[in-house]
Amino acid sequence: MTAAEWLDAIEVRATTATPGPWRDGMGTHGLGADGPSFVTVDAIAANGAVNRVAELMLDKDGAADAEFIANARADIPALAAALRAVLALHVPAEESSQGYTEHGYGYVAHPCTGEVAWDEYAIPWPCPTVAAITAALDGAS
Repeated sequence: MTAAEWLDAIEVRATTATPGPWRDGMGTHGLGADGPSFVTVDAIAANGAVNRVAELMLDKDGAADAEFIANARADIPALAAALRAVLALHVPAEESSQGYTEHGYGYVAHPCTGEVAWDEYAIPWPCPTVAAITAALDGAS
């Protein structure tokens, strides 16, 4: 799966999930001193209605896990949008330029638009920014 396909899949899951904001619903209720905790996550509609989206049994204190799950409804779409915005800035240019390559100074075919200075410092695409993002996303998908 490519980075773009992975971001597409994340956005589909986010848009089909219950709209937010989500919150830790009822707090954590311990079932035993060292046993699991019962936590809930609620979605709050624009009219204030509460919709229970998750009831979870988590090991020991699940408050941090419930907070993570509740915040994921807003965090994940925001992170996907931020990555798409950065990747949209770093595309191959239509024009070629001169710059430094792994072989020294020379012709750079279609340098990165997010990195190119349109002078002697053109950077080949994919630039280090694109390479770092796609490597991280390819490993996550």
